[in-house]
Formats: sequence, C-alpha cells, structure tokens
Amino acid sequence: MKKLHTIVNLLAVALTGVALCVATPIGAQEASKETPSQQTPSDEKKSASRPLPLRRMKIESIDKEKRTITMGSKTYIVTQNTKITKDGAPFEFEKVEAGMTATGSYRKLDDGTLQLVSLKITTINSQDEQSQKQQEANQ
Repeated sequence: MKKLHTIVNLLAVALTGVALCVATPIGAQEASKETPSQQTPSDEKKSASRPLPLRRMKIESIDKEKRTITMGSKTYIVTQNTKITKDGAPFEFEKVEAGMTATGSYRKLDDGTLQLVSLKITTINSQDEQSQKQQEANQ
C-alpha cells in the first residue's frame, strides 16, 4: 500500500512539472521583449504615462515649422495625432494664433519633451477674463 501511495505522489509531482512546462512556453521571455517594439511605431516617441491636464492659459507663441506651442513657461509639441478643437469644433493647427486661450492635455515623454494630446481653444467673454486674471494673480 505504501508503494502505491509513493507511486501516486511521484506521478502527481511529474504531472505538475509537465503542466508548468506547458503553461510557460519556451522563449516566452524573448517574445515579451519583442512585443513593445512591434506595438510602437519607430517614427514616434511614446511614453507609458497618462495624459496630464493642461490648465487654461493664453498661447504665448507658436512655431509653425517646428509645430510647437508655448504656454506659460513650457513648450509643447503638436503632432499629427493632437486633437485640436475651437469651441468644440475641429480646428487646424495652421489657424492657431498667439493670444488665444486654450486648455487640453499633454504627455511627458521619456526624453522630457511635452507632447500635446489635445488642445481645446476657447473663446472667453469678459467675465471669464476677469476670473482668469484673479486665478493668475493668486498663483
């Protein structure tokens, strides 16, 4: 009876070993290393970070050639994937001008550059301008 019990235990251990080998395919580590490079396009830098909110500010300057927008003390890169709207309607980057007020979201890339995910240009009435000046004065 002890021999039968020992044989059953050895079979259980052997089957567990086989199950682990089947569950973890050979070369799984190499496949996981290749997956991120296959998912990310080589022409665009990506970051795993979530988009960060961009508070409402005036656009200080625009460089249409480099496709950058400066708001406050930061410069943001505008890509082909940046969603630009004005008062909720689609808007073209070429029509964006310094002095417009905008909000949106951006992503900080691994190399430290700030990439706009969305840019929402809004038309401000005089009451909103006063509240914005108060907010800026408080900061």
